[in-house]
Amino acid sequence: MRPVFWLWVALLFAVFGVTYWRIEAGRLASQKSGVSAKQRAIRTSLGPRLLPFVERVEKWVAELANIEAMEESIAADAVWDSIARRPGVYLRLLSSNSRDVASIRRAAAISLNDGFTSCFFIREGAPDPTQGPKCDSSVTCEPGLLCNEWDVCSAVPRPYNVRLAYRAWRILSDDFTRSLQEATDDLQVRALDRELDQVAKVDVPVAIEVLQRARTVTVVLDEVPDGLKQPIRTQPGELLLTEEQRVQGIPHDARVGIWDASTGAVLVRWRGRAQSRLVSVGRRMELDPEVAAAQTRQANSCVLATSLKGRLLNRGASASVVESGRAPAGSSN
Repeated sequence: MRPVFWLWVALLFAVFGVTYWRIEAGRLASQKSGVSAKQRAIRTSLGPRLLPFVERVEKWVAELANIEAMEESIAADAVWDSIARRPGVYLRLLSSNSRDVASIRRAAAISLNDGFTSCFFIREGAPDPTQGPKCDSSVTCEPGLLCNEWDVCSAVPRPYNVRLAYRAWRILSDDFTRSLQEATDDLQVRALDRELDQVAKVDVPVAIEVLQRARTVTVVLDEVPDGLKQPIRTQPGELLLTEEQRVQGIPHDARVGIWDASTGAVLVRWRGRAQSRLVSVGRRMELDPEVAAAQTRQANSCVLATSLKGRLLNRGASASVVESGRAPAGSSN
């Protein structure tokens, strides 16, 4: 073939490629525009009912983390039985990840209900949150059920973990908008569109309903012990633990803050020790390293919860004695 023939072939392919690219780029831009419009509509209608609560929680977390000299502060109306039974929300993260909004939002994505919630809050008649149909999103669950932290369809947990609210909040956030703008093909845009529909249909309404009914906000900040190294494998075959798991699995101090969700008043501001000693009963069994580590984490968290529970109960008992006109034992008039 003469060179001019290949020149025309190359020119035709170039024209075809540019035309195809422009058509696909326009189609992709149109898809992004449609998803963006849907997001703005959801943000306008549901955002004002969800975002202010999340922002208040972030503000309280930062305040608790930034206190230099942590002093105990317990309000007169802070009664354990009332706090433990009332609907509320819960958030746990490392103190090192709680000094700015961006860090709080990243850390909140892995916050779970744990040994602290099991030993501090009263959940009468609540089903086992780890049992039920498996799920990857709440839209796959039956009406009234929510895909929880264990990826199981269950009733809304008590306390409600703020992690679930952040899952709903993400579709209204600038992070979701950036992900949409940076999408390079229609598959990514369709995935974001599907996530938007699923979360807006189930997670956002549930989050709004629960947060509006919440009476308290409980935050636990685990303080990282000095000298703690980065996560490493200590034994062959041992699972790599996150920094949060490693801290919760060793003796450490933790800050606990409890606020009145409606007024923002501080009910409890307390610092305790998460340290337990497990004692085997009966024949000693060799546990899987993962199970043993989880058991230690839960025990440490439970000790922290029961210590705070005991502090509130003892304080309430002492106040009742004083109000009845009898001085506590060991005191002088």
